[in-house]
Amino acid sequence: MDYLVLLLAVICIAAQFNINRAYQKKYIRGFKELIFFPFACGMVNMVYFGVLSQVLYGGLPQITRFSVVMSATLGIVSVSVSIVGMQVMKFGNLSVYSVFMMLGGMILPFVYGVLFLDEYITITRIAGLGLLVFALPCSVAKSADKNNLHKAIIPVFYLLCLLVFMANGTNSIISKAHAINDAAVAPIHFVFLINLWQTILSGVLFFTARHRIRLANPGESTRTLEKTSIGILVPIVSFALVSGTGFLFMVTAAQSVPAVVQFPFVTGGSIVLSTIGAWILFKEKLSNLSLAGVGLAMVGTLFFLL
Repeated sequence: MDYLVLLLAVICIAAQFNINRAYQKKYIRGFKELIFFPFACGMVNMVYFGVLSQVLYGGLPQITRFSVVMSATLGIVSVSVSIVGMQVMKFGNLSVYSVFMMLGGMILPFVYGVLFLDEYITITRIAGLGLLVFALPCSVAKSADKNNLHKAIIPVFYLLCLLVFMANGTNSIISKAHAINDAAVAPIHFVFLINLWQTILSGVLFFTARHRIRLANPGESTRTLEKTSIGILVPIVSFALVSGTGFLFMVTAAQSVPAVVQFPFVTGGSIVLSTIGAWILFKEKLSNLSLAGVGLAMVGTLFFLL
């Protein structure tokens, strides 16, 4: 049952990658559009999980001091990762950034599980982790990236990549630490709190950015999100529901699945399914290196089932 929950989480995460890609291609023009996405998704998920809490628990989401602090920390880190991602596009290759982000979300909780939770590691798990480390840079390789590799020599780019490596790994560790603590609220309530903080933090940034843009261009008629087609709601609502449900599965699985298994398994599965999804939905051509990365990720993921 635990691995079924993990598989459902992997499917949701792979789907959210491709939904997010569709939003970025069509709607993102600057910081305002970027930060509007987590703000709107947070609001959608607050309603979604508020209703789920009412249906399943017969009341409003529960709150404990521990869960409020942990969810606030996750909210701050998540919004920070979004901002860093926007800056990365100015200095270097976004695919390289994605590798650092996913490696952080896999390696750091693996180390955390071994050092602080006394989780058991086997030769197959170590081998699986090694295959996934090699698979990540291969899986994002595209022929078009060769034209942009020169950007990656800028030192600030690697600093940003290191920051997102640490931040995404911290997110995974916090999620695990919360799930196994006796003071934690139920997963549905925790996901509600995370989205509450995400809405507040990204909302402040969004309205501040919009106000500054208007002050800087008082007489200029700029394209705003308010004038954008209602079609923008499709990727926002879709992403919110899929990502929220996927994170719920992740938090639920974290209560019983070892960190040394959960996070590498989810990373490997996400590589495989998101790449296949991009190939089907966006007609992205897969290079031989990309195919090799997907193959390595598939084998590495299966190693965690042994």
